[in-house]
Amino acid sequence: MPDGLAYVASSHELWVTTLLDKSIYVVDTATPGTLAVKTKMTFDGEPEGFVVDDARGVFYTNLEDKDRTLTIDIAKHAVTRTWMPNCGEDGPKGLALDRARNWLFVACADKVKLLDAAHDGKELSAVDTGSGVDNIDYVEARHELFVGAARAAKLTVAVVDAQGKLTAAAVVATANGARNAVATDDGTAFLTDSPEGKILVVAPAARR
Repeated sequence: MPDGLAYVASSHELWVTTLLDKSIYVVDTATPGTLAVKTKMTFDGEPEGFVVDDARGVFYTNLEDKDRTLTIDIAKHAVTRTWMPNCGEDGPKGLALDRARNWLFVACADKVKLLDAAHDGKELSAVDTGSGVDNIDYVEARHELFVGAARAAKLTVAVVDAQGKLTAAAVVATANGARNAVATDDGTAFLTDSPEGKILVVAPAARR
């Protein structure tokens, strides 16, 4: 059962995380009209969440059931580093990246942690968000992180300063089950409300 899809432009590959199979399939997309599995990477855990740093040649994912965050060399298709985000038994969820600063945001079930990818995943700070977090999003130009908490029924918009400190700048009530925030360049957030079959929209003005 495919879970996440990530396109790696530099290698013309589609990386497919398969949670139940504990693997990532790398699909070759270089030939127009043809998709072919190039390789399969198998892990001692369930890959959950992903983000691609194409410029540095790194693919990030978590092992949700092992409470681990992995860095994978895109060219070699091999794990290069393993970090412990210490999210607890629920494990890490989604990921986001500040590419200019080389900082990695790791979502736990009720918080987000900021790791310094340039210094072996050192934790710089964390922000509480309420429970039910899954995927997250980051608008780098605004230095804003968007986190929907399904059980807490709220959206947290956190800002990160130049020292790597995360601070909740706004907390907006959403709906029970609303999660997986995606944000546009102007700071508008969209959340999936699966129980109601809706998309919730939170405009920047609603956060004031």
